[in-house]
Amino acid sequence: MIAIASRLVSTLIVGSCFLSMTLFFLSLAGSLRLLPKLLEFIFRVLRLFMVLSYRLYAFILERLAEPAYRLFEIDLYAIFARLMITLLFSTSIGLSIHLLTDLSWSIWIIAGFALHGTLVGLIWDRFTDPGGLILGVNLNEIQ
Repeated sequence: MIAIASRLVSTLIVGSCFLSMTLFFLSLAGSLRLLPKLLEFIFRVLRLFMVLSYRLYAFILERLAEPAYRLFEIDLYAIFARLMITLLFSTSIGLSIHLLTDLSWSIWIIAGFALHGTLVGLIWDRFTDPGGLILGVNLNEIQ
């Protein structure tokens, strides 16, 4: 009797393990099938965030460009100056958000905002292209 009960319990445990592994692999396959749509959505959100930050930085830079050139003879639209300004803007916005939300201090958050400012400064001219900023590759064009 004990042998039958232990065999039944072991069969239930092994069957549960196989069922959970099957469900895991089915969900993984479903996730991989949805991965292109998910990546497209993430790239659209990133593009929207980059365009909005570009518009904010361009608005501020338009107001600062003439006085900076008149007073200090610095062209803020030059690549190095523009890169430093966008890096400063993005890092200061990141620090402000970080201090206002009272989160624990992390260098990774500030590094992310600094990377964002650097990226906006580097691809500044691409925002005004007719095609605009395109992140990623359209999978329909590859096939």
